[in-house]
Amino acid sequence: MALSHAPYLFHGEAAVEAVTGTPEWDEVTFSNRHISRPQEGLIVVGYEVAAQKGDTTFTAACTSVYRQKAHEDWTVVQHAQVVQGHGEQAK
Repeated sequence: MALSHAPYLFHGEAAVEAVTGTPEWDEVTFSNRHISRPQEGLIVVGYEVAAQKGDTTFTAACTSVYRQKAHEDWTVVQHAQVVQGHGEQAK
């Protein structure tokens, strides 16, 4: 996983830990959404997200890649988010 804060690249348990402190946002909006299926069992999602909790705002451009393990069973292979603007970055 790639995030906009050091050490920037995370994998395994470090990736899970890197997002465990993410706030429960009061408001979240998604825009500029794109979904593609380059091959069977693979989905690529791109979007922009804006989130707010009190005076804290967060905006980012994100991509995620999902792989189908079995029928109705998908797992995230890769996720990346790049913080946009000057909002406070959530860690």
